[in-house]
Parts: sequence; structure tokens; C-alpha cells
Amino acid sequence: MRLRCNSTKFAAHFNLAASAANRGKTIKPILANVLATATAGVLVLSSTDQECGIRLEVPESEDLCIED
Repeated sequence: MRLRCNSTKFAAHFNLAASAANRGKTIKPILANVLATATAGVLVLSSTDQECGIRLEVPESEDLCIED
């Protein structure tokens, strides 16, 4: 997978997804990450701290291009 995107807009989406796993409390190190999955023209960013989770779907656009 190759991702071409506007770095400013990607950072905004990434920071939103990361906020669920990093709410200022101690969590397991494995949960201090964001899972990125790209399929069928959609980038999915997800994270959790086992109490709160977020799944953010970003559709492919001129600012985000997903290539195989």
C-alpha cells in the first residue's frame, strides 16, 4: 500500500484518532498506537485505550490517494 496525501490534513485526522488512545492516563504500550488500514478507497484510522475507542474513515479524495 502506498499513501499520498496532504500532510497537514493527514496530521489532523491522525491526531484525532490518536486522541482516543492518549487521554493522559497510563495505558499498555501496545495501545499507544494508531492502526491504519486502507481498502477500497477509504483510509481507516483507529485506536483504543480499552475504555474509549475511535474509528475514523477518511475517503479517498484529491488530498488523499491510496495506491496498491
